Amino acid sequence: MDLTLCAMRAIVQRFAMCLILSFPLWVLSAHEHHKKDTVPVSVDMEKVLSEVSTASDKHKSFPTLHPLVVHFPIVLLLLASILQVLRVVLKKKRWDDMILYLLAGGIITAYLAGEVFHPHTEGLSSHATIILERHELFASLAMFSALAALLSKITAMYFYRKRQLMLEMITAVILLVAAASVSVSGHWGAYLTHIEGVGPQGKFLENPSSE
Repeated sequence: MDLTLCAMRAIVQRFAMCLILSFPLWVLSAHEHHKKDTVPVSVDMEKVLSEVSTASDKHKSFPTLHPLVVHFPIVLLLLASILQVLRVVLKKKRWDDMILYLLAGGIITAYLAGEVFHPHTEGLSSHATIILERHELFASLAMFSALAALLSKITAMYFYRKRQLMLEMITAVILLVAAASVSVSGHWGAYLTHIEGVGPQGKFLENPSSE
């Protein structure tokens, strides 16, 4: 058992090191495919200031902060799930507090994104309505599974240490469900934005200031 664990730990460490070392190569490779604009551009300051003023006016009428807030639960829940799996494999008990804070932050920001800053829509097509329902379904699933993972994590850390390893494994599985759910929810949210056109330039969004 100890030999198997040591082997798994060595594999994970080597894989992580390969990812870290190859990251600069990925960045350089990605930039090589970008088209560069070699045409000189003259700057008209009056036009720039006018565009900034117009953008500021549009920002004041933007009806939702959902696109800003929603990225936090996506990052926090995904990071918490990855660290929890590594915590079980590598037995890194000192990571418990960090995972707990990430999970709590993911739940709080998920609630803010889904309840407080969720935009109200109007005039959606039947197909867009179905996509919105899928988006909200997986967002709710991510929220409830994250809450279940939080309860499991707290129980493992403070109340039931005799079965801590088993509870940590259960927490990892539940967190993987939460990570998958928030990813699928984000996919359907992007579909609404880029395919159905919900959100860009305020389309299909209710604007309280116009009332």
